[in-house]
Amino acid sequence: MSLSKSSSGPTRRDVLRLFGAGGGMAVAGVFTFSVTGCAGGLDRLKGYEMSVDSLRESMSGFFPLNRRMLEFFDVGLGLPKLALQPTNNRIGTELDMSVGTDVLFARKTLTGNFGISSGLRYEPTDHSLRLASVRSDKLSLSAVPQAIAPQVQRLGGLLVEQVLEGFTVHKLPDKLVQGLDTLGVQLGAMKVSNTGVGFNFVPKA
Repeated sequence: MSLSKSSSGPTRRDVLRLFGAGGGMAVAGVFTFSVTGCAGGLDRLKGYEMSVDSLRESMSGFFPLNRRMLEFFDVGLGLPKLALQPTNNRIGTELDMSVGTDVLFARKTLTGNFGISSGLRYEPTDHSLRLASVRSDKLSLSAVPQAIAPQVQRLGGLLVEQVLEGFTVHKLPDKLVQGLDTLGVQLGAMKVSNTGVGFNFVPKA
């Protein structure tokens, strides 16, 4: 797919050819591009929007997750439950969790759930969306003695943050990446709304 060249940037014909004659194109049933008219260029591209249901569906494809941490803990994470936090421009996520380890030749596993908040960032090297600035908000594990519960919760929170910081939650489809490359743009900053998340377009680095 080729675009006509213009000193002012992509033309309306270029944009509609890439993203659909109606002004938007659904990609893999998840993402929608919206454009506003005309011969302007980058400033005329509205952005990249994603509903909370689409984000949840996309993230679910990367879970359940099992990771070995510090060569001692086996951390298992279940399917995510999302809650948008537009006031803080963050995304809240709750997951079931298990932490297993071997103590004196016996297997010990704690189960529970935890909550985090995070942002999303675009990673141009592999055209992915990744969790960013992950912060553990709450953690509850069963069968933990009260005397050591605060220490266990702090350790569990740190493990969760290490596992999920920079974790990929979506890969952009090749066709979409090719269209952005042709226009010379990539995804910029995330903006959380009451219904989903959006990204503005910025020139490619």
